[in-house]
Amino acid sequence: MRLPAALALLCTLLTVAVAPSAAYEYRLGPLIIGNPHAISLIPGRPVVVYMTVVNQSDQVDRIVSVYTRRAQKAELHQHVMSGDVMMMKEVNEIDVPPQGKAELKPGGFHIMLFGVATALKPGDRIPMEIEFEFAGRAKFEAVVTKPGGADMDMSGHAMEGQAQ
Repeated sequence: MRLPAALALLCTLLTVAVAPSAAYEYRLGPLIIGNPHAISLIPGRPVVVYMTVVNQSDQVDRIVSVYTRRAQKAELHQHVMSGDVMMMKEVNEIDVPPQGKAELKPGGFHIMLFGVATALKPGDRIPMEIEFEFAGRAKFEAVVTKPGGADMDMSGHAMEGQAQ
């Protein structure tokens, strides 16, 4: 095999090894990060990131941190009820049960991005990195999508420590 052909084959294999598979799925050992997507409701306000993490091992793993260069800060959050108000609370970790999954979704766990400098529009990609307690770190992209409803009522939501 000639050197250019071998080099081309090697580049192709490396690209396939680190590229997402169909439908924005990323793999890290026994973990599958599925459909990471971000929603930016109001320009200049925090951005929320949702995904599903499937654990195919017999050991619990945990999401312990997230990072993106597109925001000043990235945090793990959970929605909690406080009286009649749904609030967001920062959490230190999110469990991914053995042979189970963690769903980061509206009304539950999610990732918040604070201080996103540039406006985001549907189709934009946010490069991110997620760290698991046992599996290590994985890089992925969250695709910016439109909110589920154009007229979502956020009046009953607040962040912990933030006045409505």
